[in-house]
Amino acid sequence: MQAYHHGEIVPQAHSVWLFIDSQTVGGIESHVFNLALALHQRGHAVCVVFWKAYIKPHPMLSQLEQAQVPWLILDGAIASLLHAVNNFSPRLVHSHGYKASLVGRVLRCIKPIKLVSSYHAGEISQGRLACYDWLDRNTACLSQARIAISRDIAKRVAASSMIVNNFVQVPPFVSTLKSRRHKRRLTIGFVGRLTEVKGPDRFYQLAKAMPELNFVVFGEGALLPSDEHKNLSNLRLRGKQNSMDTCWQELDLLCMPSRNEGLPLASLEAMSRGIPVIATNVGALSELIKHQQNGFILEGFEVEQWRKVIKRWQQNADFQYQLAKQARQTIIERYSPEAIIPQFEKVYSQLA
Repeated sequence: MQAYHHGEIVPQAHSVWLFIDSQTVGGIESHVFNLALALHQRGHAVCVVFWKAYIKPHPMLSQLEQAQVPWLILDGAIASLLHAVNNFSPRLVHSHGYKASLVGRVLRCIKPIKLVSSYHAGEISQGRLACYDWLDRNTACLSQARIAISRDIAKRVAASSMIVNNFVQVPPFVSTLKSRRHKRRLTIGFVGRLTEVKGPDRFYQLAKAMPELNFVVFGEGALLPSDEHKNLSNLRLRGKQNSMDTCWQELDLLCMPSRNEGLPLASLEAMSRGIPVIATNVGALSELIKHQQNGFILEGFEVEQWRKVIKRWQQNADFQYQLAKQARQTIIERYSPEAIIPQFEKVYSQLA
């Protein structure tokens, strides 16, 4: 049985490997794709390596093919990874997520690879995942370099970590900024997993409190609207999207009432398109959002407080426009590939 397979583009020797175990698209996967694309565009040999194939083809594969970025899928065994490493001699392996990081450290016990591990998750895991998360954080010293996307996440890693912000590709032009000033009915969005930590229950409460606005949910999970909220005429559930590219244009404001966070990629993607974010002050969101300058950052969640802030935004078209323009500018200056990729390049060059 073949130990691995790749796409039409054969990975180059001495590439940077972005190593991940995944079967769907989320924040980590979007980060890996953005990183692969940015490195490729800056002339680096790069390959996205998946631990194993699942029942359905990974949605990222078509994106990578379109961007001319090589990919490699292993068979879920250390022997497969070792075989691929021996054949392609990667420059270094950059792992994302607890499983890829733990597997990479096991490989380092067999073969002296250069290993970088990134820490993305801001929420505290539960059950079996909590054990894996603890093991990942407490064996971090076995990776030669560690990267965290926020100070809070770095504090939980049992080895010194470099803090590197999440980043996104910035759309070249946003034609909807001015057109939003004349919309009669504005739309507020929620993008993410429907779990307690992300706070969709709070989003449903806002929808009930503000019937004059549209509320739309992009995501899936167990925390669906209760009987009190499921029949609201202004609340729609659109399900999980493999790509949000065509959905962002529907939104005027992104709502992130999370109970815990790192630096969510959805906030950067929204702001890069001129969509401000209203969020709870958790994780690194207060470093991204400056209250009433490029979005709204609030302590805790109280429906009436949030309703008043959104109402003020809703009633002032000029305020909406200025907030949207500054949100986009924040991403260009601090969270774009041009601002962030040199930090990854520095980590890689120090290992090389």
